[in-house]
Amino acid sequence: NVSPKAKLCLPVFMACALLAAALFTGGCSDDAAEPPFPTQPIPDPNNWLFTVFGSGPNDVYAAGARGAMFHYDGNDTNGWAPINIGTSQAITRLWGAGDGTIFAVGHGGTILRNSGDDWRNWSGMSSGVTKDLYGIGRFRGDIFACGFEGTLRRLSGSNWNGLPGLSWILDEN
Repeated sequence: NVSPKAKLCLPVFMACALLAAALFTGGCSDDAAEPPFPTQPIPDPNNWLFTVFGSGPNDVYAAGARGAMFHYDGNDTNGWAPINIGTSQAITRLWGAGDGTIFAVGHGGTILRNSGDDWRNWSGMSSGVTKDLYGIGRFRGDIFACGFEGTLRRLSGSNWNGLPGLSWILDEN
């Protein structure tokens, strides 16, 4: 025999469980009357650094977002000196050609060159593309820049030329 109290407990328990389920899942509805979650603030863009290159302990460069570039001359008193390179495009890779020339490549087809005479003097080069560039280096005597969607450019004199129909994957390992 089941007592009258026991007979009442099951329906009360079920009613409580259904009410709890309704309240719990109600917070996940698309009902416009419910307040939305607060939006997370967008952080201010920073000069994030993406690449570093140095020819020695007294000649080190770091570059990154919004055209940020810095030079370190080995003197801790001077610290990292900012360089105005004349672009607001992100610099994704710095590379030294071995003859004192340093190249910088980045977003929007940006290519810059420093001849090695003065760490502050960077000049823009026309890459002929607007795709983001992510890598630069030498292969069989030629200098190549590569980037988004298989973009590949080869330096010929002071001009960058395309290599149509070719796609490469940069593997630095």
